[in-house]
Amino acid sequence: MSSEAEIDALARRMARVAYEFRRRFPLETAPWRSGHYLIPICSYGRPAHKVLIWHHNAGCAWARKAGCTMCNFGERRDVPPEEIILADFEAELRKLDPGTRFLHLGPGGSVFEAKELPAELRAKLVSTLKILPFLEGFGLETRANTIRQDRIEQLLDLLPPHVTELALGFGIESIDELVLRVAVNKGERCAEFAHAFNEILAVQRRQKSRRVIADCYVLLKPPFLTEAEAIADAVHSITWAYDRGADTVTLFPNTIKRNTICAHLASKTDAEIPYRYQTPWLYSVFEVLAGLPPDYRRRTRVLGFTSGNPYVGAPRACDLCWHVLHGLIAAHNYTNDPALIGAATELRCSCRDEFLRELSQPAPAPLSERLAAYIGRLETEFGLPVGGAR
Repeated sequence: MSSEAEIDALARRMARVAYEFRRRFPLETAPWRSGHYLIPICSYGRPAHKVLIWHHNAGCAWARKAGCTMCNFGERRDVPPEEIILADFEAELRKLDPGTRFLHLGPGGSVFEAKELPAELRAKLVSTLKILPFLEGFGLETRANTIRQDRIEQLLDLLPPHVTELALGFGIESIDELVLRVAVNKGERCAEFAHAFNEILAVQRRQKSRRVIADCYVLLKPPFLTEAEAIADAVHSITWAYDRGADTVTLFPNTIKRNTICAHLASKTDAEIPYRYQTPWLYSVFEVLAGLPPDYRRRTRVLGFTSGNPYVGAPRACDLCWHVLHGLIAAHNYTNDPALIGAATELRCSCRDEFLRELSQPAPAPLSERLAAYIGRLETEFGLPVGGAR
């Protein structure tokens, strides 16, 4: 168990590496246009769809400065004027089926962060939801440290009266401080997640006609972890979120996106694993689901295979099994049928044998020791003082 001081020191070192990495590998500056895609969900025991929609936006300011090790949803500098953003967003809404019941706003950043989405523009965007007369549920994405009761209440006042559920989505990634602050470089602490839950639950208790819920995101396999460590970390993090009041959790099997530290580590083909990054096996998704209590498993979705910012490296399986496993994951999202876990484990293929061999391999050293050594190698590579010395 690492002490708080040890984690603080490693987090500072990782942050310096991330800042230097972003200086050398800046994110793209062209803006995202409005867009949408469908998310498979299970609503009241029946397959359904939620629309994930986005608008012209600056994205995540943290990603532009240093960012999480796996993410490139960074701040864009060429965001058009407000009237264009609103017109394009309304046009995107009008492309949807008028009977759309569930909508999720995914801006690639934080809806409650004024530097990324000014409050006036947020209000105007939410007001356009009246275009969808049958909308029941609306969700959004924001960082946990931006969630406050007054902001939630203001948003509830803006929603059309026929919207009866508001979901506050935020990434916790991992509730192991060492993984969260060092391997992911999240820039947040677990205490901020706990505070976000308290803020949401406080508003929820005051509501009589609407549900206000927490929708959390957990990452499967941050860099530097073994496959077995990543599975255990995801199970632990999902359980922690539910124990503190999350209504749903979304598991995101990590992908490789351009201009990220994960991509940089994946390119080190001569380096040993887990310093060289490998995406999680699709089989690991089912190991995580199998490790959850039945009620928690039924409320857990698995997403990340579709994105407005495409990935260049997917979770692993052979060409034949990948599509079968991906189909089983989609079926889980639609039905929550536990028999799908058995269907995944019954696959007989050399890629599953490879997965099981990797799963059985012991970690080369305790995680804190590995992180200190791996960060030292990155510090040397980027010309930084090793160990954080000045």
